[in-house]
Amino acid sequence: MNTSSAVSSNRRLVFYGCSCLALSILICCSTVAQAKKTLPKSSVGGSSTSNQPQVGYDSWGFKDGAPDAVSSLAQTNDGYLWLGSPTGLFRFDGQRFERYRPPSGTELISTSVASLVAPSSGGLWISYRFGGFSFLKDGRLTNYTREAALTGGIRELKQDPNGVIWANTTNGVWKFEHSEWQQLGDEFNAPKNTNYMAFDRAGYLWIIAGKSLIYLAPGARRFEIAEQDVKTAGYPHGAGFVYDADGWVVNSKSWRPRSAPESGGPPAYPVLKDHCYVVIDRAGGL
Repeated sequence: MNTSSAVSSNRRLVFYGCSCLALSILICCSTVAQAKKTLPKSSVGGSSTSNQPQVGYDSWGFKDGAPDAVSSLAQTNDGYLWLGSPTGLFRFDGQRFERYRPPSGTELISTSVASLVAPSSGGLWISYRFGGFSFLKDGRLTNYTREAALTGGIRELKQDPNGVIWANTTNGVWKFEHSEWQQLGDEFNAPKNTNYMAFDRAGYLWIIAGKSLIYLAPGARRFEIAEQDVKTAGYPHGAGFVYDADGWVVNSKSWRPRSAPESGGPPAYPVLKDHCYVVIDRAGGL
């Protein structure tokens, strides 16, 4: 399950599925008034009170024009929700879905969209399952095709606290800086292949690469290994990060990897879960 903020501060777009499963899209509204209209009391559980938030939802499926699989979601500053899928890029205005085709005639690099990020400065970054990037803003599409042969498959895009866009690929870590995509190579001690990548609110970049937990401190130019084997910390191979409601890694001072540096390391380490994605909402719910 993945979640993304959508439409307004008290509404959330939730999608279920993977690359080969059907998709169900829900707009959830955590207001008491909406809940009273849509949910029976028995669906809440326990003794509810008039000031207890509850959840109602609307749903769209394939018959309503939604793609039958979704790899990523992002909401741009103009309010549109964008859905990346193996069959193309879709746009949702709150009522209907449409497959997006650039009006200028420039085509997307591929129909197989891997990941989306909507920067705070505006526009939409698009990456593709088989490599390459595009940037869409004000109806203008810019394709970065040279990188398509170099990045390998792109797993996900991430934005750091300063607004810089990073890419997790099968050919290492990339970032967009000085108007071009750059690969972080041996001079950064960068991992060659990464499984999961995300930022915490303090600006640390955390990566799970194979069995290792790796980090890049804010402003640093060298990756450090926090844990050679996450299994020694009690997590089987395949552990993933826990995220807060805004998509940042949840950190905790309660654990420190066995092989973590004795000095100069992060003040807190990411909370890991076995083979799952976990999101903590702003009320502390799971």
